[in-house]
Formats: sequence, C-alpha cells, structure tokens
Amino acid sequence: MSEGVHFVEDGDVAVDAVQQKLQRARERRSAAGISHIEQLRTLVYSPSADDCGTEVSGIVAKMEIDRKRDGEIRLLYEVRRRYPQALADGLLRRLREGRDLFYGADNVLAGAGFSLEDDALLGIALEETSRHNDRTEAAASVLGPKAVGRLIDAYLAAGKVVRDGSGKYDQAAGDRYHGLRDRIGHTPGASLVAAVQARAANAENEEIVQLAELFSRGTYGDEDRARPFNEEGLAAIGVLAREWAERMLAAGDEKRLRIATIATMMSHAPSVEHLPLLKRMLDDNLRRFRAFHEKATASGWRDRDAVHEAQHPHLHEYQRAFLAINAQETAVLMHEYLTDEHFGELAARVLAAQWFEANEPKDDKKFRVGVDFSRVEARRETLTADPNATSVEAEAIFGAIETLIADCSSDAHAKLAVALGIVGARLPHGQRDATIQKLISLAPRQERAALLLSLVLSGEDIDIKLVAEGIAETFEAAKKETWILTQSDAYQLRDWLRLLPFVTPVTDLPAIVRGMPDAQRDPRMLEEIVRGLGSSSSDDAEGVTFTLAKEEPHLYQNHQWRTTALRFGTVSAARRLIDLTVTGALDGKAYDGWVWQRELGSLILEFSEVRAYVRDLLKDGPTTKQLALLAAAVAEDPDTESVLMLIDFERKTGRSFNTWQSIQSAVTEHVPAENWEGVYNVVPVPAVDLRRKLLAMTGSGGKNDPAARCLNLIDKLRDEYGAPESEPRHPDLVSGRPWPILKPDPDAGDGN
Repeated sequence: MSEGVHFVEDGDVAVDAVQQKLQRARERRSAAGISHIEQLRTLVYSPSADDCGTEVSGIVAKMEIDRKRDGEIRLLYEVRRRYPQALADGLLRRLREGRDLFYGADNVLAGAGFSLEDDALLGIALEETSRHNDRTEAAASVLGPKAVGRLIDAYLAAGKVVRDGSGKYDQAAGDRYHGLRDRIGHTPGASLVAAVQARAANAENEEIVQLAELFSRGTYGDEDRARPFNEEGLAAIGVLAREWAERMLAAGDEKRLRIATIATMMSHAPSVEHLPLLKRMLDDNLRRFRAFHEKATASGWRDRDAVHEAQHPHLHEYQRAFLAINAQETAVLMHEYLTDEHFGELAARVLAAQWFEANEPKDDKKFRVGVDFSRVEARRETLTADPNATSVEAEAIFGAIETLIADCSSDAHAKLAVALGIVGARLPHGQRDATIQKLISLAPRQERAALLLSLVLSGEDIDIKLVAEGIAETFEAAKKETWILTQSDAYQLRDWLRLLPFVTPVTDLPAIVRGMPDAQRDPRMLEEIVRGLGSSSSDDAEGVTFTLAKEEPHLYQNHQWRTTALRFGTVSAARRLIDLTVTGALDGKAYDGWVWQRELGSLILEFSEVRAYVRDLLKDGPTTKQLALLAAAVAEDPDTESVLMLIDFERKTGRSFNTWQSIQSAVTEHVPAENWEGVYNVVPVPAVDLRRKLLAMTGSGGKNDPAARCLNLIDKLRDEYGAPESEPRHPDLVSGRPWPILKPDPDAGDGN
C-alpha cells in the first residue's frame, strides 16, 4: 500500500492531500461566519474517515446551545455516538469555562470515565445552588476519590446543622444537606467507594447511616444515568455493610431504623455472605418490635415512643435484601419465618419471587395498568395438563398454612394463614381444595377477593356465587361507609368486579352487572371486566362481551371494549362487529373512523367467509356512510374480488375507495427481514387473475378509467419491487387485446 493513501471502512480512498484541503475548507467556512452548529453537522455527517475528534471537541466547547432547539440536541447525541470522547472533552471545557450545558451532559461526562482530583471542579460541585443544578451535577460526575471525600465531608457537616439544639428543622440547612447528597449520587462509583472506605473506621453510628445511604442510590440498569459500582466496588460495599452491621449489633441498643439502613445497603450489593448477619439483624428487629408493640398495647396506645416504634416495623428493608440475594440459601432461611406473625407474609413473597424469577418469562412492559392477566391462559393450560403439579415454594407456604389453621383460636394465626394463601395460591400448588376453602371461609371481604384473584392468576376458574356474594357485601358495607364507592377509585368494588370474567358460569355475568346501580355501571368501572373477558377460558366469553355492550351501549365507545372484541379473532366476532358498524351502533364522539377502518380491514381479510359476508352487505353499493366505511375497510387489505368490487363502486358512484396502499397490499407481501427486528422486505406475489380481470374491465385507458389506473399502478409496483417469474408481462394474451393499451395517468402518482 502506498504511503500517502489509506483505506476507510466504506471502501472510499482518502488521500492525505485531499484531507489537508478539506481541513483548509473547514477553516475557510469558519472564517466566513458559518455557525458552530453547521460546522459540527458537517463534521458529524461527513463520509470522510479522518479523525475529527480535536475539531469536534473544540466546537462543542465553544458553541451556543439552545435547549429549545430539538435538532441541535439530536445532533449532539449523534456526536456522542460517533465521537464520545471528543464530546466529553468539549463538555469538560464548557464546564470549566462556565458555559451552558445541555440536559444529560453529566451522564456524558460520567460515561467518559473521568476521575479528576481538581479543586476548581470540586468548587463547582460544592457551590450553594438549587438542589438540582446542571453544572454542580456535571462537576460531581468527574471527581476522583479525594475530591469525592471532601464532598462527603461537607455532606456530613451539613447533616449536623439540619436541626438546632431544640430539634427545630432548618429548611435552608436541610436543602443544603439533601442537595449535597444528590450531587454525591452523581459521582463515579469507584470514587465513592474509595472515599467512604477512607472514612469508615472513624465514623460514628449516625455517620455510618449517612454513608450507608450513599450506596443506596439507584443505578438505573444500563441507562445513561447509571453510575454503577463494578464487581470490586460491590464486594467492598458488602464488606463495609457487614462490618457496620456487626458494630451496630454489638452496641445492643442501636435504633432499629439505623440497623435497617444497613439491610438496605446490603440489598444494593447482594451477597450470600450477608445472610447470617441479616438473620441476626432481623431477629433483633423482630424481638424489639414485639416488645414495643406489647408496651404500646399495655399503655392503651398512649405511650408515644412505644406507639411510634410499633407503627414502624422496618421489615420491608429486610425483605428487599432477601429478594436481592436470589439464592437457595435465602429460600432455606425464609422457610424459618413463614409462621412468624410479622415477617411470615414477606418471607412467602420472597419465595414466590424466586419461583417467578426462575419460571416466568421476563416482563418487558415497565408500565401496565391494572392486573396483568396476560399469562392466565398459559397457566391454565399447564394446570389442565397436570392438575397435581406443585412447587417447592408452594409446598413450604401451604405447610405453614396447615400449621396455622390447625388451631384457629388465634386471630393472628388466621390472618397470617390467609395472607400466606394469597401468596401461595399464585404458584403451582397441586390439589388443595379443602385448605383453600378453609382460607376462603376465614378471609375478610377484601382479603377474600385477593385470594380469589391469586387462584385466577394460577389458572383456575372460580364459582360465580363467591364473587356475587363479595360484590353484594361491598355494596352493603358502602351503605355505612359511603367512601367505598365514592373515593379511592372505588377500589374495593373493582377488586371484585375484575374477577367476574373468570367465574363459572360466565353467562351469569351480565345479570350481576345489570343489578348494579347506574353510577357503578359506567365504562370506567366496567372496562376491567371487559379486559378480563379477553383472557377468559369460557367459550361463552365472546357472547358475554357483546351482550354486555348491548345492555350497556356506552361500552361501544370504550376503547377497551373494542380491543377485547377484536382480540377474540373469530368469524362470529368479526360478523358481529361488522353488523354493529353497518347499523351505526359504533358511531359516536369517541369513534375514530380511520383507526376502526384499519382494524376492521385486518379482520375482514383474515376470514374468507367474512369477506363473502361483507361483499353481500355491499351488493347494492356503499349507500350509507356506514357502508362506505365498510367499503373503505375492505380497501385497507383487499383480495382480488374486493379490488374488483371497489372498482365497480367507483365506476357507478364516481367515488374511489382503492388507494395506492390497497393495490400494493393486493400484489405484494411484507416478509420480515432476517436479523432485523421490525424491518420487512416488500416481495411481489402473483396477481395473474387480478390483472386479467382488470384488463377486461378497462375502457378508454384514461385517467377516469379506474381499472386502467390499477393496472398502471401494478406496473409501477412491479418496476419497483420486481415481478414474480410466474406472472406474464401481458395480463391476458388470449384476449387478443394489444399490450400496453393504457394511457399514462399523470394524476395516479407513485404513492409517495
């Protein structure tokens, strides 16, 4: 290879002389007044492969940033993709020089891996500003261990003056304290660990709590905001947590809250090595909590200190730690606590979480409204295949339940048994009908609803009498406690209504809804019922869905009702929806004709008998706006006969229904691309019969000839995507008509 030439990735050849000329051209553009943004855009999107890092860094350092201009911010993110270090270097210069930063600049700097012992940057991090400040957070994101240590010292000092000698809270001091803690949350993980280690030995217990809380920051997974601790750092945090736990337990009288803070710290650096200490910490907490509870009870709940302690069990901190340590050793330990009055339910939830982690697919939907019934069908199939299937976790939980209900003289035992049943019933638990019936009889109204829901989620159907009784009890209770139906989104009633789709027989569901007061039959109250009907195992669920809307017509305008009705995906559901469309029952303010048109089009295409039914409805043409919408729905994804029918409509009425997308759908198909999620290849499919029949329907071939337009468009699509080998160029050679006979249509367009 010659000395003056190098090859770049895209196959272009770049000559050194050319690069020099490009550099001089950039300098001339800058001298001519070209904006920094334009200079940056030229560099970022240039195909040149020379190293522009220095130039990029310089432009980023000096450019004006307008947060209101989304295009500029998007350009900076593209810079980050191509020149991450140059962007970080430029931002660091901006920070030092006091220039504005864009949102997320601190994350860019953190991602660059800086660890700087710099007094100027530390000074910025220590500035007294508002709690959230771009510059202070960016400065904190690049500090080394010694600088972070000085930031921590300021944080600890600020904590000492949050309250004055009389205990009065100082708002300004509190803001300063929490602001410094937030900034420490932006520091590099390795710097924070080293800084805390340097202060651990001499820290008092109050300071230990404050230092422990610094490790309990969110790491946000792999997102840009993450300041993760590496494996070495996590191990160091674990060592500190165990040392601090030992020190606090040795004191004998340390506050339970402080010890629980160490449990939270352990949950952020989970390790099986923590378990023996966590058990000691939990046992100590439970022993003292019971003592406070007994003392508060003995005082008639007038001893303020005892009452305060009794109202704060500090148990969820330990549950989170055990959840984080997902190991067999944790499960064994949880078995010991299942019959504990205060920690038994939480121990069961840890066991259940381990089963779900090992056996259920991960849920990629971070935000979900209401109860997730999406896995009920799979659980039901598994249960049907093997009704005796159980799990180690359920066996342990139900073993504890049997122990508790053997002697129901204690209300606390009955309460815990029901709570354990709610957890255990969601797991594969074999044949335990007698135990579950006993739990149902012991459970108060709302706990009973939760227990029945767990059975539903495990794949079981439930007797409608149980749900009907629960709904009736809720309305009865609401006579005295009216808030049940008027406040908190009437959650107590909703807890029962969501069970109705899974009752047997589900055909009785409309009668129960019919018997409810008008105020509780509005779409918001009923939509969770409708959503559940889409996951019901009953063959009657479809009919019930349509019956419910017939009796409550306002449901026709409810998005959830339409989603459920479409989800059935049957010929009968499709015909019902088509009939409702044609009669105008689905018209209304909430009606989105275009969206419904597309959804209906997909449904029509799926079944040949449905297409035949629609064509019969349209035999006299689109004579009403509802029939016109039905015709437009057909055009969304038409087959050959539908294309011809729609052309016939245009010839008779002058109104066009076929679009470029319609014809493309008829003569091509979308095939998913390999190794590219969400990407499709457009592949031609034979349309011999369609083209032959279109040719027979053509008249003059001009722009007012719909059949001719379709043929022209098919030809354009064949030019773009290719033609199947089995499709002849001439649509119908036997016809004797010359080809091509059609006049170009300037108004037809190319679909762009």
